[in-house]
Amino acid sequence: MLLLKGYFFYTAIWICLKFPCAFTAAAQTDSQYKPDHHSFFIKQSADTSLPLEKLDQNFLINGVKDGVAVAARPAHWQQKDWLRFSALLAGTGTLLAFDEKLRHAALTHRSTFANGVAEFVEPVGSFYGIALFPVVYATGLAIRNPRVQSVGLRGSKAMAISTTMAFVTKNLIRRQRPDATDQPFQFALPFAKPKYTSLPSAHAAVAFTIATTLASEFPDQKWLPPVAYSLASLTALSRVYEKRHWSSDILLGAALGYFATKAVYKIGKKKRRLSAY
Repeated sequence: MLLLKGYFFYTAIWICLKFPCAFTAAAQTDSQYKPDHHSFFIKQSADTSLPLEKLDQNFLINGVKDGVAVAARPAHWQQKDWLRFSALLAGTGTLLAFDEKLRHAALTHRSTFANGVAEFVEPVGSFYGIALFPVVYATGLAIRNPRVQSVGLRGSKAMAISTTMAFVTKNLIRRQRPDATDQPFQFALPFAKPKYTSLPSAHAAVAFTIATTLASEFPDQKWLPPVAYSLASLTALSRVYEKRHWSSDILLGAALGYFATKAVYKIGKKKRRLSAY
């Protein structure tokens, strides 16, 4: 089990070491660096509208400010944002109505193959997923690559914000987990019963934070979003399969990870535009 969990963790490090040319090319577009045009890596580029992150006092201060800004974004939502939120509530409400049946379906369709898939993807949403971007940053330090460091720092910021929001939401909603009850509508008062931590799924939030960060950092890699979001979706679904979450939990957790991370990147782009004037 430890080897399986470590697989994802160290594979991420290998990817960062395998693609230094891509990171460097994106980071040095204004320098005399000339990448190999015959290399596959030239096709991989970052979102150049974002500045490179650096670990200093400003990064920590801005990280807190960004977290507050993300949490306060509903106060500035426009009509399209409220429509998306309404659709999310409608989807969550629909799944709430079918949570018990979907849980039963997951339990009655277990197989050796499905067990293996669930065990393989679980680390993506656990401690290994949370630690991914700090390891990316450490890798960037080791190979002296500012671009890799920036991906690690911005991903860590998004992860800190999304997981904090998931933790606070869990404590406010206080829903009982499906491995402790057969009833999907068992809730407690905010910050009351400590084991009532089902809604939203933190695994789903972590997995979709990773997927959204990678998709945002490398928009030119068309294969990356389908792969990243498929892995994130499997991670979220595995929580229903393993009786750790209801289906509505994973929808809200996935949405939280996705939209919180998107907000981090929108804030970063806005800062870049303002600094240009």
